[in-house]
Amino acid sequence: MHVATSATLLRRAGVPSRARCGFAGYFEPGEWVDHSVVEHWDGDRWVMLDPQVDDFQRGLIGLVDDPADLPSGLFLPAGEAWLRCQAGQEIGEHFGILDMWGQWFIKGNIARDLAALNKVEMLPWDGWGRLMGDVAGSIRKRGLPGSAGVGEEGVAIHHHPGHLSGRHQPRPVGDRHGEGEPASLDAVE
Repeated sequence: MHVATSATLLRRAGVPSRARCGFAGYFEPGEWVDHSVVEHWDGDRWVMLDPQVDDFQRGLIGLVDDPADLPSGLFLPAGEAWLRCQAGQEIGEHFGILDMWGQWFIKGNIARDLAALNKVEMLPWDGWGRLMGDVAGSIRKRGLPGSAGVGEEGVAIHHHPGHLSGRHQPRPVGDRHGEGEPASLDAVE
């Protein structure tokens, strides 16, 4: 709710913004916890903001960095998490929340992040059938069930290199796209 509200308020103020779904590495040492953040365009780059973490929570979890400008690597968008697991750089069982961990969980966040990038901010428990994988078999096992659901194509669409490098920039107002509709301030190429 914090993320959807923040993105909406930023957009209303004319600031290009987007919600991102993925995993935060600052809540539990050694774990990537299910989380969402907001990215907003400051004119030069996408700035990552965690609107849920206030000063009190920051002290509790020992977050040294400013939650209003998180550095790269503290939060992994779901597509990046998936690719790191596929490359052997991370272990899928370290991604999740509560008693739900594993690569199947990452797949659900890929769907939510793809929706969020298209301005459809979903709730954390929203998911779509097979994209959620073998939920019952994964809870408490913290294992890696089969990869039914999101294929490499879905991750490639979600994980366009420009989203991570900041090369995607908002289109100027007045650019046209689609069927003659004006581009919004927060549309990205």
